[in-house]
Amino acid sequence: MQQINNCPKCGSPIAVGQHFCQACGVILGTSCPYCGTAVSPGVGSCSNCGASMGGGTPPQQPAWAPSAPRSLSSPKRLRLMIVLIILLFGIGGIVYWQFGSQSSTANTGQLTISNVAVRYKTETSAQIIWTTDRPASSQVEYGRNPTYGSLVPPQPQDDPTFGASMGVIDHSVILTSLRPGTLYYYRVKSKDAAGNEAVSPGKNFKTVPTVIQQKNLQPTFNIKPEPNNTLLITGLLP
Repeated sequence: MQQINNCPKCGSPIAVGQHFCQACGVILGTSCPYCGTAVSPGVGSCSNCGASMGGGTPPQQPAWAPSAPRSLSSPKRLRLMIVLIILLFGIGGIVYWQFGSQSSTANTGQLTISNVAVRYKTETSAQIIWTTDRPASSQVEYGRNPTYGSLVPPQPQDDPTFGASMGVIDHSVILTSLRPGTLYYYRVKSKDAAGNEAVSPGKNFKTVPTVIQQKNLQPTFNIKPEPNNTLLITGLLP
């Protein structure tokens, strides 16, 4: 149903979109065909949406664009850097406390030697074994009297102080060129990566004696008749 308005001058009915009153001829205002806002006669564009009252394409709405990020001010940047530095130092301290301090503690203090023993022995050799509470070098000092006199090997094996080896916990050194059935005195030596050296109390062992196998000699007899009906018996007894 078409909407009817009245002329503001003579009161005659006026249809929507009519530009002048047919009764008195007064020029009437118009409305924007896009947004419906009232537009005075003679105005070329809508004051609300900018549409041209002469027709044409509707006005283009400006495309939305994100605002440029605001840069942090110098005080805020400084506070952020301080917080990051504190966090880094805190994390580093936790890691050192968890791992570095344990490693440092493990390499300080007295090195402990235990379970020193002769694993096997023969007429001319013997294997010496022992353990340490952390990785260390291996060396045995031995001799035929309590003053020892010989080192095997001449330079400690698996020595961690030079960086070529990390050291071992289970140690083994073989002594060779020993005399059969002879008493030997010995002690073991170890050194960890921090240079802490430990020496065990002296011990001793006796090599296996040489067994001489005797031949089973059979007796031999010689029987020779003699005058006067007598016999001369000669021979070799075992």
